[in-house]
Amino acid sequence: MATGVRAKIGSPKDRAIDYSQILDGRGKGEIVMIWWLVPPIIENYPDGRALVDKYVLVGLIHAHTQADSTFDFDSVDHLVAADADGKPLKLLNEDEMPPTVAGALSALKSVFVHALGPMGKGTHWFAFEGGKVHACGKGRLTIPFAGETYFYDTPIPGCPGA
Repeated sequence: MATGVRAKIGSPKDRAIDYSQILDGRGKGEIVMIWWLVPPIIENYPDGRALVDKYVLVGLIHAHTQADSTFDFDSVDHLVAADADGKPLKLLNEDEMPPTVAGALSALKSVFVHALGPMGKGTHWFAFEGGKVHACGKGRLTIPFAGETYFYDTPIPGCPGA
């Protein structure tokens, strides 16, 4: 299992950013990156913080480094996430997403493409109904992907009291 690193230094936002990103260098040029967008990262936007507390927004890259140092990105059409009890979270398809979630994902995609170029284009975003999963509550978010199980123990660093 792979998990984020529990940082003890920096601002609450910095600790949340560090923990909410998982980078799995699998060898032979294969890389998996996962980002969980969590409330402590979103400063000064109460509506945004509430949105990412209610919904789990996850970005994922599955990349392979080529001999010329470029990346090939796998298409990821489906992702599974579960709570601490192993209960799967409901994946939201585009046609059933609330407009605020669809808007947030659209903005994230745009920012990532502009900021990261090809890597941003290779990032796939998913939205789940959060259910029992809250970044600042006690529990766990589990994401099985490509033969590995990635997880985040909560409350994450950067949350009040964490």
